Amino acid sequence: MDAGLFNREITIEQQTVGSDEFGANAAPTWSTVATCWARVQPQGGNESVQADKRQSQTNTIFTIYFRSGVTNSCRISYNGNYYNVVSIEELSYRKHLQIIGELDK
Repeated sequence: MDAGLFNREITIEQQTVGSDEFGANAAPTWSTVATCWARVQPQGGNESVQADKRQSQTNTIFTIYFRSGVTNSCRISYNGNYYNVVSIEELSYRKHLQIIGELDK
């Protein structure tokens, strides 16, 4: 894959839950796992009606150089938006990761 295609900077974040001074779970926060260069491919959107309510879904494919620690519980911050990680696929052995992210509304 041409390195020139990796021309968008993204931030991969992991949700963390701490505890307050009483030992109870505090509000979840997001911490940075990595900031890296990616190939970004918007995939358009889908609309459906469920329970008489219109639902929309916008997916984007992010391709990055392989790195460990990226899981389905992560999210991606890109261009002022957050994308929930829907799936992760390893391309070539430990060369690239293809991440499908769903726009968080």
